[in-house]
Amino acid sequence: MYYEYLRQMLSLLRDFRNELVHRGTYRSTIEVFMDGLRQFVQQLLFFLISNKFKFGSLGKVAEFLDHPKDSKVIYHKLKVLNCVKKFVK
Repeated sequence: MYYEYLRQMLSLLRDFRNELVHRGTYRSTIEVFMDGLRQFVQQLLFFLISNKFKFGSLGKVAEFLDHPKDSKVIYHKLKVLNCVKKFVK
């Protein structure tokens, strides 16, 4: 749910940005979205700087962030990977 909210907020910001750049229009409501973007960027920078998972490259970070967020999907993938691991042995 939270990730869908973030996706929608970033999509709206992209639309606002495109309007501003391509049409020269400005909306006062963009200030609210810009504050949300600032918070999002701060959290992302903190995640990247702290590197608590010891990623060796930005590619590894992107791979990590690209995984599903739903715990049911994650557990299913883990189950499948454990089966693959047993099969490979």
